[in-house]
Amino acid sequence: MPTMQVSAEAKSISEIFSKFFSIPAYQRDYVWREENIEAFFNDILESFNSNANKDYFMGNLLLARHSENSASYFVIDGQQRLTTSYILLKLFLDFSKEYGTENEQFYIKLSLCNPTSRGLQYKITFLYEQTQKLMDEFIRQETLEDSLLFISKVHKMGSCSQSEYRMLEAYRHFSKLLKEQFAKNNILDWSSMYEYISYFQQHVIFSVIYTENTQDALVLFQNMNDRGVSLTKTDLLKNLLFQHLKANTLVENEKNLSLKWREFVKTIEKSKNMNITPDRFLRHYIMVKTGRSDIQKGNVFNEIADKKDILNIRQNPIEAFDDILEKAKLYVNIRAYGKRTSAGKEIQGLLNMQALKVEQQVLLLLDSEKMPDDVFEDFSSKIENLLFVYMVSGVLTKQYESLFCRWSYEDIQYIDSTEKYEKFLNEKFLPELYKNKKVFEERFNQLSQQGLVKYKQKYILGKLAQFLEQKRGEFKSLHDVMKKYKEIEHIWPQEPNEAVKQACNLSPEDYAAYMQRLGNLTLLNKKLNIQASNAEFSVKVPYYENEDLLLTKCLVKNLDCYGKPFANCLQSYHISPFTTWNEHCIEERQRSLTSMALTIWGLNKK
Repeated sequence: MPTMQVSAEAKSISEIFSKFFSIPAYQRDYVWREENIEAFFNDILESFNSNANKDYFMGNLLLARHSENSASYFVIDGQQRLTTSYILLKLFLDFSKEYGTENEQFYIKLSLCNPTSRGLQYKITFLYEQTQKLMDEFIRQETLEDSLLFISKVHKMGSCSQSEYRMLEAYRHFSKLLKEQFAKNNILDWSSMYEYISYFQQHVIFSVIYTENTQDALVLFQNMNDRGVSLTKTDLLKNLLFQHLKANTLVENEKNLSLKWREFVKTIEKSKNMNITPDRFLRHYIMVKTGRSDIQKGNVFNEIADKKDILNIRQNPIEAFDDILEKAKLYVNIRAYGKRTSAGKEIQGLLNMQALKVEQQVLLLLDSEKMPDDVFEDFSSKIENLLFVYMVSGVLTKQYESLFCRWSYEDIQYIDSTEKYEKFLNEKFLPELYKNKKVFEERFNQLSQQGLVKYKQKYILGKLAQFLEQKRGEFKSLHDVMKKYKEIEHIWPQEPNEAVKQACNLSPEDYAAYMQRLGNLTLLNKKLNIQASNAEFSVKVPYYENEDLLLTKCLVKNLDCYGKPFANCLQSYHISPFTTWNEHCIEERQRSLTSMALTIWGLNKK
């Protein structure tokens, strides 16, 4: 087995930038923000002010030589600090053109580019062609004023990526910090600034680790990060994929994979408001692929590395990542947009699970590409039912995550027809749903606001209201119901007036308990909710009659006018108007709602 050739040296900024660098495709984008820039600047400034002859250690820089005897290197680790140093050198050059001598300009410019017969050769080649073009044009700006105008122009156009935006903002923020430090009364102290520049070039030191090829560097990089160097799990996955690219197609495949990786990051970033992160997605992905639920978010990369043969990463990293990318798109569509595809229709079951704020549905849907669309839609509704039944019945998440992973691995990935779907439902899914019926019924009949967060209360009331609207023959989505009738109305009020207190024979503690019961809750539009306020039931009756939502209207009004089928529906669930309101009415109504709930969440068949 060939020996890995590695050497390490302490190198100053000026020595480092005597060479040329390429940031390869598996590196992450530039991510530094203002707080990182300020820490970078202030740490070096503090070292400079305390002892201008003492070196400041910047950290490690891991490089892989392009080819034998080449002066050009791939940056494997340390590109954030190296790129930041390059941007700061550009700013130093712009200040030197305005305040310094030609010699001072010359020595700074050598760190940015070298003149050749074909023009200037810049010291860093950036990740993407668009970034390279932008940064080359930026470096060519002749003055500080030109550079700042260029940044403003690019920002106004809005065409740059987040990475490019942050690099340009780093320049602008460094400019502000330098002026604050070395200018008084709008007069720049160039002499002091140039001492700082010289310190930066001569005394800011990297520990540079050289390897002779990219493969050795990537192995070393992975080992370094196993020992605590801070990188995200997605950075490590990216590294693992590139590590297994075939050497004879490395350049071609690097570009291909880098474009796919950028698409992956953009896909995930679009949906941050749903708490979707790369690490969270990858955990669910590996759970589905292995059929195991005992995978912690912090251990995702190790699991992927251990299972690289199962995931096809070793044999074909491009194909392996194609699957990851497609699953990421499906994951985001399911959780963030309630769809199967970005161009597809909204699926009510998926949208409803958003309102319930669950995420385990992805474990059953992530490997469902063979499933027909109508089956996928029906399955989504049934998953919603099961997750809600689990929630009310008190089934632990770890228990059903394990079951979902096993189902996905053993069954769901093979469902490609209605027949196979119905077989799976009848043999596994529905028995699991029905076995929770008794506990669900008992707990739903005692359901209260206590211990139930508000979005779950609204989901439950919204589903009950939606069910009655559909029975009347009018479809209203859960989202529309919850949006229009967003006020939870307490029939026995939260803060009862004297009339309510006198009519009630309960202790304050018992009253509070009944007041929070589901049987005492309904939905009202905001205007009627304000009008109803804390009054007694008899005063509220006209407001409930004027509400067009049947869940509320049927509290006080006979609804036979909506036709015999609807009247039969009300009768089957023992729903009839109340003429008074007390604890017995609350219990009676909750039993009716529980009867409806068994139908709504699919438990009325057994």
